Amino acid sequence: MTKRTQVSYDAIADCILCGEKDRPFTSARQPNGGPAYTYYNCPRCGKYYLRFELQEKLTSGGFKKIIPLLRIRTRNKSVKDTEGNGYEIDERDLNIESYANISTDLFDAIDRLLLWLSENQEYHGQWIRVNPLWNYPLLGARSETELYYWLKSAEELGLISNSQWDFTLKPSGWDRINEIRKNSKFSNNVFIAKSFDPSLDDIWENGIHSAVLETGYSPIYLKGDNEFGLIDNKIISGIRRSRFLIADYTLDRRGVYFEAGFAMGMGLKVIECCRKSDKGLLHFDKEHYTMLYWESAEDLRDQLVAAIQAWIV
Repeated sequence: MTKRTQVSYDAIADCILCGEKDRPFTSARQPNGGPAYTYYNCPRCGKYYLRFELQEKLTSGGFKKIIPLLRIRTRNKSVKDTEGNGYEIDERDLNIESYANISTDLFDAIDRLLLWLSENQEYHGQWIRVNPLWNYPLLGARSETELYYWLKSAEELGLISNSQWDFTLKPSGWDRINEIRKNSKFSNNVFIAKSFDPSLDDIWENGIHSAVLETGYSPIYLKGDNEFGLIDNKIISGIRRSRFLIADYTLDRRGVYFEAGFAMGMGLKVIECCRKSDKGLLHFDKEHYTMLYWESAEDLRDQLVAAIQAWIV
């Protein structure tokens, strides 16, 4: 969301996430005595902004371990930002280690690399420039050296060809991509589990559906009768093809518990929510889980956008 400012000035400073020298930044204060923000634009870390007091805390030295994760987040969120405002670093990001869903497994990293190459190729055999110096956060690496190691490993495994810093997928690489796309951890889908009651149509359209699209994901929402158990098969298939699940327990629909439990059993992140007035209907087990309690479609949308941005990379 674009912030209206009362006082602003442009200057040059080092990026606080990677130290890149002489990057343009804007200092701005909201009207009516609102908080002051600093906006950065770095070719490595992307566009991001944060409050002055949070910047002081982040650069105090006590958060060095999370800086590589923040670089990954700001660059990737900046790429997906259609409004051009960049990603806001807030207090939740100081706990990014506890919820960042970034696998450190070497072969998962190589899979991410292969997918990125395939998504940026317009035709088979096209060479794609990958500069580790600038691109390592974009591909989920914590340093230039780490991305170079992934590229070298993928080449040694026979998955890609290299010409200087240009890379292309080999047939074995495309074969691996076909396998990767069957794996939900790289999916762009979100499975939606909720009641079909018509009274909740606005909650779906202006709450859940709006939040999913705003964060760049594709919702899977199945409605229909459970004739001969076919809908159950579709549900299981839909969950298996999803990266995470949103479960809304409003009206205490029991199927939502099954779908959320199945997703958790698969190791998927489940974002759980419920209308505030229905809190008393929830099963007692849900007292131990983080629940988003909403009062309107707009309230639910805002909470879901924040949760997806915080918990899903």
